[in-house]
Amino acid sequence: MKRLSLLIAIILCCIVLCGCDVNFPFKPHVADAKPSMHFTVYVFGAVQNEGYVTVAEGADYNALLAEAGALPQTAWPAFPFTLVTEDTSFLAVQYVEGGKTYPCVNANGPLVTLRLPVENVPDEAVDLIADYVERCGKVKNKEMLEEILGEYAQHSYKFFISEADYEDN
Repeated sequence: MKRLSLLIAIILCCIVLCGCDVNFPFKPHVADAKPSMHFTVYVFGAVQNEGYVTVAEGADYNALLAEAGALPQTAWPAFPFTLVTEDTSFLAVQYVEGGKTYPCVNANGPLVTLRLPVENVPDEAVDLIADYVERCGKVKNKEMLEEILGEYAQHSYKFFISEADYEDN
């Protein structure tokens, strides 16, 4: 027993005198910590603030909709807890009206510019946008769309501006 005590004392003295640093596997290292990532996603359709939204790593589609401003008509995604990743570049948001879900229509797309019937959208609203696109070029954002629609502005959430056409004010 004396030999064991003596051996332990010698080992402890060596550690103290040599200044050995013992790294345990659970010891946190600041240098090993990864910085939090952020992802920028284009959110369009039935939201208040169509455009680019930046969320932190670990955010889900609910967070995107909260940042973009969900409307009473917003159709929440079937999988709202899907995590946003570096591969998530956009989120298209549909709308609900009368218990039915509808896709939003590209304001600069062929359904509008060719004046084709759009389900659940008054023909007059489609004609107003088509007239504007013919005269002035593409619709660039929701504010511009609401101005173009005038008395039909309450239907603006039924349209979206594609990412390629989008310009912030």
